[in-house]
Amino acid sequence: MLKVVENLPGVARASAGSGQLVVWGAAPEDTRTYVGAVRVPMLYHFGGLRSVVHNDRVASVELVPGGYGAAYGRGLGGLVRVTTREPARDRLRGSAQLDLLDASAAVTAPIGERLSFAVSARRSHIADAARLLSDQSFQAFFTLPEYHDGQARLRYELAPNEWVEVGGMLSGDRQARTQPSNDPANRVSETRTLRFQRYDVAYHKQLADGSEVDVAPWYGHDVGGRAGDFGGVPTSTETESHLVGFRAEWRGRLAEAWTARAGLDLELVQSESRRSGSITSPPREGDAYVFGRPPADQVSADVWKTVIASAAPYAETSWSLFRERVILTPGVRLEPYLVSVDRRKPHDPNAPDLGAYLSDIAIQPRFAARWAVSSRLSYKAAVGLYRQPPLPGDLSAIFGNPALGISNGTHYVGGAELRATPNLAMETSVFHTTSDELVARNPSSSPRIGEALLQDGEGRSVGAQLLLRREKGSGRFFGWIAYTLLRSERKDSPGARWRLFDYDQTHVLTALASYDLGAGFEVGARARVASGYPRTPLQYVYFDARRNRYEPTLGVYNTDRIPVFVQVDARVAKRIALNGSELELYLDVQNVTNRGNPEEIAYAPDYAQRRYILGLPLLPILGARWSF
Repeated sequence: MLKVVENLPGVARASAGSGQLVVWGAAPEDTRTYVGAVRVPMLYHFGGLRSVVHNDRVASVELVPGGYGAAYGRGLGGLVRVTTREPARDRLRGSAQLDLLDASAAVTAPIGERLSFAVSARRSHIADAARLLSDQSFQAFFTLPEYHDGQARLRYELAPNEWVEVGGMLSGDRQARTQPSNDPANRVSETRTLRFQRYDVAYHKQLADGSEVDVAPWYGHDVGGRAGDFGGVPTSTETESHLVGFRAEWRGRLAEAWTARAGLDLELVQSESRRSGSITSPPREGDAYVFGRPPADQVSADVWKTVIASAAPYAETSWSLFRERVILTPGVRLEPYLVSVDRRKPHDPNAPDLGAYLSDIAIQPRFAARWAVSSRLSYKAAVGLYRQPPLPGDLSAIFGNPALGISNGTHYVGGAELRATPNLAMETSVFHTTSDELVARNPSSSPRIGEALLQDGEGRSVGAQLLLRREKGSGRFFGWIAYTLLRSERKDSPGARWRLFDYDQTHVLTALASYDLGAGFEVGARARVASGYPRTPLQYVYFDARRNRYEPTLGVYNTDRIPVFVQVDARVAKRIALNGSELELYLDVQNVTNRGNPEEIAYAPDYAQRRYILGLPLLPILGARWSF
């Protein structure tokens, strides 16, 4: 179910194997994802083939690409909110699923009159199955991942309209790539890993006046890393984080046409990071990067600890005017930040370590308005200020800058919604976002100590999006067409020229449809067309006798592009009733036309030739799902 997010307007196509969310031209780490009240590091497993939450546990998913209200912050990009299903209170329910990608199971049931539970788990085997494909060319760019996830919830009904729920979730991903070569200088190996756990307690109560109170403390543990070797130059990064969060909120009606919400959103992240190897690997956004180019052979190592914390009170009101035809929603978020690093300079055995500490506070006003011209036509607008703390991995005294502060952003959104018929609706939006004090690599060839990164960058995105949706209603057909026109740019210092952002995609078009044939048969299809990501062309090539290899000199940054991506996927399913349960047999075929979609530009060792590394070939996924 959560795969629907990548098909919505405003969302760019992620590069194959990444599983990233790129919303309105913002970097993937700028978009925040929540499951209930708990923030999670990603929505999709590596490869983007599955979400980190089992389908049976999902009640709804909401994507707000920008202009969201005061209840959420700490991000310059979009917002994804996943609401989970409450455990079953009537009888035992569950499902089991097996296909080419993975195997999963879920069970939910009551335990007595007030207590109920839900448990789900999943484990992949697609990486093993991929070895059976005859075409393995995609392995040069990425390999299919290994992943697992699990969720568990236990709910106790304290009284009517009052409950407490205890739960947890875990997820693990591993993706490895090896490119052998007879030449040691061209051997490549890389492994990415990410494991996270979340534990929370959720309390909900509806008061006698109809208002609601929610309280949710939670704890998280993340371990992410990347290890690689390119031609004998090693790279190793790992960050282990402990997270503590707390969200408390009250929602209610203050008058007949006046509602409000107020709350506190707290989050503390304590991290320990380790990094060793090349100072330019892995590359970061804005680096002059060519796929397959060996990293710089200057190496170093660092271990550092960080604490990033904020406790943001927020309030938001909503006024309904002119018989609810006009709704005004002003809000404000007051967010203080505390950023602490244990070392402001590289470790010196002859001197004590001195830490760095930053405190910052700012008011972030938000405002949204909606005008219903008629029952079929309405207009909407939103504007807001947003802030985001630095990444723990950027606060190294050797590889980053311990003095990095808070980045700022502004969202402007306007749009309209038209319901032509009860089942046919169209939504359009125009948007403009700006950001400043962004982190970028220091352009100096010999930066000062502790200033490998600077906070002088700026960003801007402008675009429009369209969603034409046909709802199923009482018929058998539903589907939508989503289109986004976007230009996203960055500049790394005040005097630099604007350049295309590494994640810029000018055009993104998605069309999907599903039709119920009757007798339990259903067919569906999805077509996607997207501009390729920007890349930097070569200007000329020279031979470096000291390193005994060819080195390219790059042209104007991000003035080349990977070719357009075009892919059609199809699905056919048959549902069979079995004595109170249901068996669904399905065939999901990705890349039906077996089109070789370029995912990256690769060069020969002497850069005399170039070719495209292609993405996944035709991938049929045959499976079955039994639910009861």
